[in-house]
Amino acid sequence: MTKFDRGDHIRVWRPVPGFWHHGICVGNSELIHYSGEVARKTNASICRVGEAEFLHGSNGEVVPHDHALPPDEVVRQGESRLGERGYNLAFNNCEHFANWCKDGDARCEQVRRVPVAIVAGRAAARLAGTAASFAATLVAVPVISVVVAPVAATWAARETWKWISKKGR
Repeated sequence: MTKFDRGDHIRVWRPVPGFWHHGICVGNSELIHYSGEVARKTNASICRVGEAEFLHGSNGEVVPHDHALPPDEVVRQGESRLGERGYNLAFNNCEHFANWCKDGDARCEQVRRVPVAIVAGRAAARLAGTAASFAATLVAVPVISVVVAPVAATWAARETWKWISKKGR
């Protein structure tokens, strides 16, 4: 028995490599989403799968939207793109797709967080004085930006404040 309603935007956490995967519930325990494993997206396509396959043993959750389209329109949007093979991590991924279906705005919060993590990584590298710290952040950002950004930003802000405080003495 499904725990989601027709037209719901669903996300499920993928601990490895550390990101949210998104899809649209079409009813009858089925979802539409971008297929493909993380490292093998060259042949990714928008397809219909069973809820169990989408959740992959994890608990999914409904993503709230302030200005959502009616459920039947959400499903029509998703079905209109079945078979599409235009996956792009930065511009057309599963979150872009699900948001576009749900409210007409193809956006991805996970991608929007990447610049924050890069800025935080640069600040941390400058404070630490090592290029390795910056390089490690750049490698990790695309994969785990959801985790890195808030932690790095908090750490960088704290370290910056410490550095400024010492300079003022």
